[in-house]
Amino acid sequence: MAFPHRLDAPELPDFSMLKRLARDQLIYLLEQLPGKKDLFIEADLMSPLDRIANVSILKQHEVDKLYKVENKPAISSSEQLCFLVRPRIKNMRYVASLVNADKLAGRTRKYKVIFSPQKFHACEMVLEEEGVYGDVSCDEWAFSLLPLDVDLLSMELPEFFRDYFLEGDQRWINTVAQALHLLSTLYGPFPNCYGIGRCAKMSYELWRTLEEEEDGETKGRRPEIGHIFLLDRDVDFVTALCSQVVYEGLVDDTFRIKCGSVDFGPEVTSSDRSLKVLLNAEDKVFNEIRNEHFSNVFGFLSQKARNLQAQYDRRRGMDIKQMKNFVSQELKGLKQEHRLLSVHIGACESIMKKKTKQDFQELIKTEHALLEGFNIRESTSYIEEHIDRQVSPIESLRLMCLLSITENAGSIVGTRCHVSFRCAAPCAGRWAPHKGSYRLSPYSAVTVPLTIPRAVPFFPVTYSSAARGTFHSLHPLRQLVCTAEAVQVGTSLQGCFPPRGVVGLFYISFDYQSRKPILPTSLEESMAGCTFGLHLNICPIPR
Repeated sequence: MAFPHRLDAPELPDFSMLKRLARDQLIYLLEQLPGKKDLFIEADLMSPLDRIANVSILKQHEVDKLYKVENKPAISSSEQLCFLVRPRIKNMRYVASLVNADKLAGRTRKYKVIFSPQKFHACEMVLEEEGVYGDVSCDEWAFSLLPLDVDLLSMELPEFFRDYFLEGDQRWINTVAQALHLLSTLYGPFPNCYGIGRCAKMSYELWRTLEEEEDGETKGRRPEIGHIFLLDRDVDFVTALCSQVVYEGLVDDTFRIKCGSVDFGPEVTSSDRSLKVLLNAEDKVFNEIRNEHFSNVFGFLSQKARNLQAQYDRRRGMDIKQMKNFVSQELKGLKQEHRLLSVHIGACESIMKKKTKQDFQELIKTEHALLEGFNIRESTSYIEEHIDRQVSPIESLRLMCLLSITENAGSIVGTRCHVSFRCAAPCAGRWAPHKGSYRLSPYSAVTVPLTIPRAVPFFPVTYSSAARGTFHSLHPLRQLVCTAEAVQVGTSLQGCFPPRGVVGLFYISFDYQSRKPILPTSLEESMAGCTFGLHLNICPIPR
């Protein structure tokens, strides 16, 4: 995250180059199928594609019609069909069914499958089993990093967590390594690399192999990226489970941010239409409040509204020449800013209604109690009540996971919380247990620093037979939980001012704590203005 208001903030690399590179590669692949063609796009690739190459660009390269990949017969009349899909077995069976249907009808067409972000041998095997491998040409669109903002890159790979951390499938490690290789190729070698976790270790080693195969390409270049941190998600589940309290986080929690944009419904727009808003630095209002605690946002928006009104009032008393300049240079920008301001005010009101209805203050207090390890019985009772009231199945499951981690409870199957959730969840259509268990206890597992080839615990854990879980043994050593006094006042949305680097008011994110002893003081403060935490034993990866 950039902090442009700091004079000593480092200049960011031009990440728009990644978007141009992905666009040029896609155009090259489309032009390999000359003439008019229909393009079938998988649903979760539509948003990334729109950010890289919109409909007008596709039309310029002879894409006639666009279709969504669905489990139903194609209605296309084109003689050439192109499929932009994820490398999934079900997609290959869909393509094979279309090809075989054309064969039965005696129709001859050209078919091209473009896999994103990479092609897997298993997909080609399915096409061969279905008897259509010779009829279909396969390529891959190696799109691995999408710039969502000037300071934010995303792999847009939603299945990575499930595949690797739940199923143990390592097929996406190569995609991560390729993304690192692309960054080092475009922006110079990385002077410092750090990492924690097995996935980070494998990604790093594969990336170094790719670098050695193309040795010399980046030598002598000035590095534009100074530090690379690779942290496995299972090193710190707590950050993802704590409630959001900054504006961007609450927008995601309430409306769901997808591929850097959000759809605001009629309750926000005050009309009968929904509005899709791109959340990036071009939205001046959002750019100033995205990392602000929610309690500060209303005051900022009120002041912003007064400033805009003052700028509008300047037109009074202008002569004709001044009015002409005002209309041609300023009026359009003011109208756009006014429209976005209205949208964000509506979003804040909608968030406030939802959180007030859900008793957000009690939720935060329960999270704090779980993190500190006190009032566990009361916290468990609150979770049971939360489940019984069916406030939100997702939030109930999140609280159960947080309880499992902080108390080292292991599997909570059979507990009162589990029974309550199992009774309530079918009513909401959300009951989908993973092998009957909700176990999430990363703190009891071994975490391996990348510099050490053997399995050595990252944390100096002292296992004991105490009732309290290992999380409560670890967080005082690493100061991962700050006290209510440090947060200053209150635990509601209207009166607390936690430092940056803290999520859910009380938990200091592990990624911040891991960066703190490594980065120079000025750079560290520009990334997060929090002064908590002890030095961690993270060692640089040897080059």
